[in-house]
Amino acid sequence: MQTGLVIKGQTEPRVNKGFLFSFMVFMASSTIPMGYSMVVINPNIGLIKLKFNLNEDEATSWIAILSTINSIGAVIGVFSTAAIIEGGRRRAVFMMNAIGVFGAALMLVENLHCIALGRLVLGFGFQGMSIVLSPKYIDETAPLRYKGSLGALTQIMVVFGCFFCSFLGFGVPTDLEEMKQSNYNRVMFAIHGSFGVVHMIIFVFFFNYDTPRYLKMSNQEAKLDELLLKLYHKDDLHLVK
Repeated sequence: MQTGLVIKGQTEPRVNKGFLFSFMVFMASSTIPMGYSMVVINPNIGLIKLKFNLNEDEATSWIAILSTINSIGAVIGVFSTAAIIEGGRRRAVFMMNAIGVFGAALMLVENLHCIALGRLVLGFGFQGMSIVLSPKYIDETAPLRYKGSLGALTQIMVVFGCFFCSFLGFGVPTDLEEMKQSNYNRVMFAIHGSFGVVHMIIFVFFFNYDTPRYLKMSNQEAKLDELLLKLYHKDDLHLVK
């Protein structure tokens, strides 16, 4: 199987590259919050220490917890997603974003335990689920000759998320009095959740599809035909399925 569909004969169908590439770039962008999550605590260490009046020992413990607890959520998310996607890749995308946004919302509460819990929940959705779903969509949708180049999109988006968060870190105040009044850490946490909101909106209105492989496996022929018309030239549909 090359896209989840069997290509008949030697002639390959012509691909609607505009839709294919935009669809795959969009699905890969679901991993941007993963990269963002890896970095977001680092620029805010000073603000967290000051806001919660932590001594050096407390600060060391809490920063270690906040910096790593999302990885625990990610591990749980990776193993859970294998079962979740059996109910549909599209449904899993909604779950990923909903869980990630909920986790980011918890981080807005001015309480270290809520921030830690939010990081755990967010790690499940934005890290664990996204790192499974993004490559899955590309693997089950892209024609074989494009899989290599499109497969790199996931890593590119993770790195972009790291870079974007680091860039925002330049906005963290350095003056002590400004830091006492600042809510910039909450701004950065809110931006984290906004990725999921924007991703869900665009998904609903522009790319609200399961993968061709899943649609074929679940015998959703009408939806499969609709998606294939987006992916391939109409005159070449006889070359797929």
